[in-house]
Amino acid sequence: MVNRNNNRDFYEQYMMKKNVTLDEDFKIIEKIVGKIKEYKPFSNNVYYLKLEQGGIFVVINRYEKFTIFKFLVNS
Repeated sequence: MVNRNNNRDFYEQYMMKKNVTLDEDFKIIEKIVGKIKEYKPFSNNVYYLKLEQGGIFVVINRYEKFTIFKFLVNS
């Protein structure tokens, strides 16, 4: 699913079954978009990730039974 949230930013949003640990979520995300350079917790269930290739940021929202992650790309 690709959405536009303003004239310059695009994002793709995915939902997956929640894994037991955040590290397992990271492994799946790395298979899709590449190696994670760093991550920062933003709140209880929201994390911002910066990828080694740059240019893309990932926002993870973890819920009780599923996880939503969004790739943000600035054009």
